[in-house]
Amino acid sequence: MTQNSANVVAASPVATGGMLVAPLGTPLPTTATEALNAAFVPLGYISNDGLQNTGDAASLEDVFAWGGDLVATLETTGSIKRYTSKLIEFFNPDVANFLYGSSNVTIVPAAGVDGTKISIADKGTTIARSCVVYDMKYQGKRARVVVPLGQPVVTAEDPFVHTALAGSEVQVTCFKDASGNRQYLYLVNDDIDDSSSSSSSSSSSSSS
Repeated sequence: MTQNSANVVAASPVATGGMLVAPLGTPLPTTATEALNAAFVPLGYISNDGLQNTGDAASLEDVFAWGGDLVATLETTGSIKRYTSKLIEFFNPDVANFLYGSSNVTIVPAAGVDGTKISIADKGTTIARSCVVYDMKYQGKRARVVVPLGQPVVTAEDPFVHTALAGSEVQVTCFKDASGNRQYLYLVNDDIDDSSSSSSSSSSSSSS
């Protein structure tokens, strides 16, 4: 195949959210565009750093024979797949439930002159393993990353200052599911041949 600019991508989140989470066992999508199960909860805006691939490459060890000849290269540890993104909706109840556990978060909906009240008991517990979906688009293209068994960890928290948004950086490690897969990638290109569609339409009109 020759070079084709239709195959490049500069990803943005879709309107329904760029990062969504659901409890383990939730039915997972198998295409880039199908509606997600209702259990998936969007975690709001992500910082301009976007979605970062932060996994570690496999470790290799060269093995030499007597005399100095290289006879093998062994993979001593496998690669690790991780994704990192920064959640910046600090007042989002769904983000609070995700980061601290819903049993440690109390939400009082806005009423009268009072806005939504959020109370958090931070027990320092590990975020529960989750199903994670990252949804992206570029022009007419769609890309979806599905992590069936993800372990989220907060790796950094931004300070409270007036010159930048507060946020929590979350790293998701992808563990293998029962089928041995650590992630699923679903892509849809927008490389439709308009001329073929026009020809088909014209042919249909002529036959009628």
